[in-house]
Amino acid sequence: MRKPSARRCAILVLLLYLAAGLALGESGHGDLEERFSNVPRMEYAGKTYYLRDRMTTILVAGILPDEAGVPRADFAALFAIDDNEKRIAPVYIDGAVMVEVEGRRLPLREVYALGEDPNEDLLRMAAAVNGMFGVELINDYMGVDLDGVSAVTELGRIEGDARQRLHLLRLALEAMPSKQLNELYGVLSEYLITDMKSGAVMRALDKADRYEVAETVDLPTIFRADELLPDEAAIQELAIGVFYEDSLF
Repeated sequence: MRKPSARRCAILVLLLYLAAGLALGESGHGDLEERFSNVPRMEYAGKTYYLRDRMTTILVAGILPDEAGVPRADFAALFAIDDNEKRIAPVYIDGAVMVEVEGRRLPLREVYALGEDPNEDLLRMAAAVNGMFGVELINDYMGVDLDGVSAVTELGRIEGDARQRLHLLRLALEAMPSKQLNELYGVLSEYLITDMKSGAVMRALDKADRYEVAETVDLPTIFRADELLPDEAAIQELAIGVFYEDSLF
């Protein structure tokens, strides 16, 4: 099995360290009539749009403790990997945006601290993000323990908020020789919380290397009554551009 090259590892870190492996869907079109009945759809401006059939969407969160030591997900992003278009579309989500979770209303970054099981907390975050889009978009999740990653001495000094640390992590790995990267790969994976199969990492690396990576867009929000709220109309428009297509076939 090939080992990940420095360039490929750097690309994954640029995508907020998608290094534990992505269980990417490779299914064919199958029966068209069955697809027609099951595919989620959205009506917009008098036209019907259908959820893309060969797209895998991953929620990635950067986890850091606040001043009281409570873990928070100040950084969150979606990565929509479209096998038909051979394109990866990153969508950044502000951790301050208000979401609905299990009958509670709170900032997305605080959802990670609702329970004691990190996997369950990431599932809650995924449900909250799905709720903003009105459809179950997210196939997998990954949380990055940024305190743990920052303690890896081989990476040098990695400090700051979640976005700054992820940026410094990318720079550190870009500057690292391939041999050292290969040796460090297993250590870094210990600080990932994910439902994704690590054995699929080579397929993910290959796609990250081959696919076009679109410019990151921000999830649309509006500021009202001292709160950051999802901009529902603008989110719908964003969803059509990233997650939907205007034809089933």
